[in-house]
Parts: sequence; C-alpha cells; structure tokens
Amino acid sequence: MKSLFFSILIFTISFDAYSATKNILVTGYWPPTNKMLEELSPKNKNWAGKNWKNLGYDVYAYFPTNTENTKGVGEGDFRVDFASVFNDFMRITKELKPVAILSFGLGAGPWEIESVFPAYYHQWFLDGKIPSTVGVQNISVPESLKVNKERKSTLPLEDIQRAVEQLGDKGLRPWIDTSGGAGDYVCGFTGYIESWYQEMHSDINDPAHCKAAGFIHVSGTQEKAKASMEASLEALILSLSK
Repeated sequence: MKSLFFSILIFTISFDAYSATKNILVTGYWPPTNKMLEELSPKNKNWAGKNWKNLGYDVYAYFPTNTENTKGVGEGDFRVDFASVFNDFMRITKELKPVAILSFGLGAGPWEIESVFPAYYHQWFLDGKIPSTVGVQNISVPESLKVNKERKSTLPLEDIQRAVEQLGDKGLRPWIDTSGGAGDYVCGFTGYIESWYQEMHSDINDPAHCKAAGFIHVSGTQEKAKASMEASLEALILSLSK
C-alpha cells in the first residue's frame, strides 16, 4: 500500500509539473507570416487562441506589424532586429513559460520545416552584445547561451509534414530541410534561441517545461499559409500528448 501511495504521488507530481502550462508561443515576421497569425494575437479583441480548436492549449501569437512601411523592420513585438527579437523572446517566454514554440518567417518555402540551427551568433552571445539597427540594447545573455554548439529543432517534423501534405492544393508544399541551417538572419537567430530555450527547459519536472521548439520558412499566399500554419499547429499539439 505504501509503495502504491508513493507511486501515485510521484506520478501526480510529474503530471502537475508537465501540466504547469498549456501555453504555446507562435511567432512570425514578414507577410504572410504575421498576417496569418492575427487571429491568435492576444492583442486582438477577438483573440482566437484561447483553448484553440478545443484542443486544450492556449496559443499566443506575437509578430511585427506594418513591416511594409518601416523598411521591413516593423512595429510592436518581434521587430526584424536581432536585439529586439532577443529582448522580446526573453520577456515573453518568462511570462508564458510555453510548453511549445512554433515560429515562422518569409523564406524560400513553400513550407520549409527547418531542422538545424548553426551557431552563427556565438561571438555575439560570448561578448554579450547583440546588434541592433534601431538602437535597442539587449538584456544580459545567459551563460548557457554562450556555449558554441549547433542546435536542432525538436518539433515533430514528420507529423507536421504529413499534416500539411493532407491539405493538398489548399496548403503549401511541405518539406524538411536537413541541409544544415535556417540562415544567419533573424529567422535562423529565432530558431537558435528557441531551440536553446527548449533545451534549458527540457526536464519534465521543470515548471517551465518546454517539449518542442522550431522554425518554418514560408512562401505563398496568405490563405494557403494560414491553412498550413493551422495544420502544423494542430500536429504539434497532438504530439505533446505522446
């Protein structure tokens, strides 16, 4: 009986730790990746992210607006600027403690699921100085981010690919990029720091446990991009219970 009690207690503690958050962070940059996320922004008075599709998770989307009239930098959250991205990412993950992170940016696409993020930014982290074109000073860089190492996506890559393939002509052609990098601009930068964050919070007993994080490059119409995003997000959520 005592053994059974402690087994139940250990299971309950582990389950509660894993269930400490049902939040998913989603980010975008240039169109269509910002516009396809508008309904999921908590700043939207008709926010559709609460218990998204009745799947039990709250989805919070952050992205820059007005990128067309600001030389591509944008306004608001996640402006297309390294230091701005870093500060916003650190602030929002501290608030949400997301169990998963799914990010998007304009690229070759059509639905390019990135798998590897090289350490292009190692010297910045080591120096503690992340560049900014808009005069933003980055907050302090954690010591664990100063390790020179390649990082990998922890998204359910194949599940996402299959889910988007099932859309047919209503979605964008998905493929998994294993060639060795998501580029050295803000898209690759975002993929790198979110993969670092996931590794730092991979312990299931961590109250800020994060199970999956990764990046997808997008190219296509807003309608098809949105459909592909929703299919990817649903595949990600279903994988969290595995």
